[in-house]
This record gives sequence, C-alpha cells and structure tokens, in this order.
Amino acid sequence: MNNNPFQGIDLPKVKFEGPDLSTSLQSMNSRMRAAQDALREQHEREERYKKDTLNTLKNIEKNTGDISQLVSLLHENSDKQTEILEIMTNIMSIGTSSTPEEAESRYRTVMNKINETIQDAETMEKLLGYGKLFYHSAKAYLQNRIENGS
Repeated sequence: MNNNPFQGIDLPKVKFEGPDLSTSLQSMNSRMRAAQDALREQHEREERYKKDTLNTLKNIEKNTGDISQLVSLLHENSDKQTEILEIMTNIMSIGTSSTPEEAESRYRTVMNKINETIQDAETMEKLLGYGKLFYHSAKAYLQNRIENGS
C-alpha cells in the first residue's frame, strides 16, 4: 500500500486563486516604518527638550549663585565697596553697548580698572570672570542682531 496522499493528483495543474497579498504587505510595512520613524523623532524631540530644560535650570541655579557671590563680594570688602560697586556697574554697562566694538572697549576699560583697583586675588578673579561673562554675552547678542538685521 502506498502512503502518499497526493498519489494520482497532478500538482502542477492545481492553481491557487487567492488575492495577491504582496502589495498589501508592502503597504503595511511602509506604514509601520513611517510610524516607527515618527515615534523615534518624537522621542528624540522629547529628550532634547528635557536636556534643554535641565540645562536652563542649571544655568538659572548658577546665575542665582553668582548674584549671591556678588553680594558677598560687597560685604567681604567693606573697605573697597565703592570701587567694587563702580566696577560692577561698569561690567553691567557692557551689556548696554550698541556695537561689538563698543562692548570690547568697555570690557577692556573694566579689566584695566579691576587690575588697577583690586588687590585681593579672589575678588579680582571673580570680577574678571563676571566681566568676561558680560562681555561674551553682549558680544553674542550684538552679533546675533547684526546677522538677523535688527
């Protein structure tokens, strides 16, 4: 006895008459890839937002710490309060400059004033740092205005 269940059936003549699924599968795969890409992009945007927010909060924390240091500079140097206050005012005036050249001129003037007036190394270092921070911030702001035509 032959155990072949297909014995006597001419298989090459049998035709399968079903729908062609290849186009549907390709379309479904394409939509799935697009959805995955969209989810990945959304996740990347959310991660960038979280990172930017964290950096902003860190900068706020640093800046408020800087303000406390400026106040302590005035209290710790009571004999030079007037000079330190004048230097701080000059440092902040760098931010009111109209051109990068004016900002640089004010920056150089402040640096010279610090070097001539302040003897304490720690106070000098802090004031020089604040002057440099204001100068670079003002310069970046002014360059951005120039580039954007405002």
